[in-house]
Amino acid sequence: MGILMFIGTYFQSVFISPIPPFTTLGPLFVILMITSAKEGYEDMFRHRSDAKVNSSPAIVLTKGGPAGATETIPWRDLRPGHVVVVKDREEIPADLVLIYTSDKQAYVETSNIDGETNLKIKRAAAAD
Repeated sequence: MGILMFIGTYFQSVFISPIPPFTTLGPLFVILMITSAKEGYEDMFRHRSDAKVNSSPAIVLTKGGPAGATETIPWRDLRPGHVVVVKDREEIPADLVLIYTSDKQAYVETSNIDGETNLKIKRAAAAD
């Protein structure tokens, strides 16, 4: 519909109308402004939600320290190479490779990613 309004405004010979061409720009401008304001409002809440989630704590193994020493850092500071400790029923902060589990496999719920509520079976990486 916006394309027809544009064509009607700038190529007046295509659509002959008794309505002045600038009357089509007013409603188009109002609709675009309302839509962009709505999107900006939703983005503001999404940004706040992301900031809250990214400040959640993650336990990582420290490099160069004593064996098994851990530190707690926010999710936003996780980088490739960090070894993250995830305990039972904890939310997983990022895409991770399962290195070790107390059982032979782990069950992961991905409902916040794909909406599926069934558990997916993940196995630890094989040590060759």
